[in-house]
Amino acid sequence: MIVKDIADIIEAFAPKNLACEWDHVGLMVGSFDDKVRNILTCLDLTEDVLEEAIEKNCNLIVSHHPFIYSPLNDLTQNDSRGKLIAKVIKNNIAVYSAHTNLDFAKGGVNDVLAETLGLINICSDASGTHRFGEITPMTIEEFCDYTKQKLHVNVLNYITSAKSHFDNKVHRIGISCGSFDGQNEWLVRENIDVLVTGEVKYHDAIYLRGQNFHTVIAGHFETENIVSKALATKLRENIIKWNEQINIDFSVKEKSPFSNR
Repeated sequence: MIVKDIADIIEAFAPKNLACEWDHVGLMVGSFDDKVRNILTCLDLTEDVLEEAIEKNCNLIVSHHPFIYSPLNDLTQNDSRGKLIAKVIKNNIAVYSAHTNLDFAKGGVNDVLAETLGLINICSDASGTHRFGEITPMTIEEFCDYTKQKLHVNVLNYITSAKSHFDNKVHRIGISCGSFDGQNEWLVRENIDVLVTGEVKYHDAIYLRGQNFHTVIAGHFETENIVSKALATKLRENIIKWNEQINIDFSVKEKSPFSNR
């Protein structure tokens, strides 16, 4: 198999046309014609992840966040990004990134997050970009503890709705992985009790406090790194028919850039 074969598999379930207009997805480094030995999936391609790929003899890394997002004005080794790109090229490793197209795809990040939280009756909103489902009714504080357990989060933030009684039980959960995208019409339309997202800007938090739903902010890393394992599984299921000896692993070395005290 070559890199183009893997790209075709990914784009069959996460088409590039699902990505937001501002996004950068697809092959970041390497050639579509490179023969694939082994594959490593990850959330972010960092120095630790690259070392892991080298140790596992992987010459294709599939990341969720784009490895190269903003335009490069130069390619020198005077900063950490330049050094990382140079090391990727030096080790003949191809990098493919599937970002918002993987967020929104069926079986993508939002679906994996909903399933990880144990939601039932999972549905897509009208735009197909968010998910929502149901859990056993519990208080918002109980749901925060539940979310911490399910996502292995030590600390999370939550915004209590100024329009909802604190002790009311929550039942309908909305899912929007990563950064809050500012959309709330679907939450109101679907009578969502709690929005689960990864991160929220301060002024958005003020806005969200005035809504009829609570917001649980569980961490950008924690709401998205769960897709690495699911993506590796998806690739294995599709590659098995090729009858080739390609190992597909998800990164076990990447971790959140934040620490808690």
